[in-house]
Amino acid sequence: MEEVAPGASKNLKPFIKFPMVSVLSLAGLQSGLMTSCMKWLSELIAQGSFGPTEFTIMGVCIVVCPAAALLQLRFLNKAIARYQQIEVQAIYQVSIMLYTIICGLVLTDESKFYDTMGLLFIFMCAACCVLGIYIITLKNNLMTADDA
Repeated sequence: MEEVAPGASKNLKPFIKFPMVSVLSLAGLQSGLMTSCMKWLSELIAQGSFGPTEFTIMGVCIVVCPAAALLQLRFLNKAIARYQQIEVQAIYQVSIMLYTIICGLVLTDESKFYDTMGLLFIFMCAACCVLGIYIITLKNNLMTADDA
């Protein structure tokens, strides 16, 4: 890169990590979706009464769960192949946690079990996790920029 555009590598380093974060966020979103579908499916089975609506929801969940698992693995493997594994695993675990919480709050309506202060603390912890991702990618960018 230094041969093509001298001096540009230091300016572009922070933006090169954006595709990794995007791909791993998609993997985390697939995990949250799969977790929500598994919860819906298990609650339908535990309910015991199956009408046409329940069979439709079960069919959708049975199709969505394996598709989400395959997409999650594909996104994770692409990220591991292209980036440093230490960054990938940290960002992947945080994105799984965040998107499972978001999918639980939105899709399965678990937000009704929390008061405003509890939700505020959940979002504050999520912001700390996002800040941690930023610090990890920034730290490794600064370390590689100093080596270059």
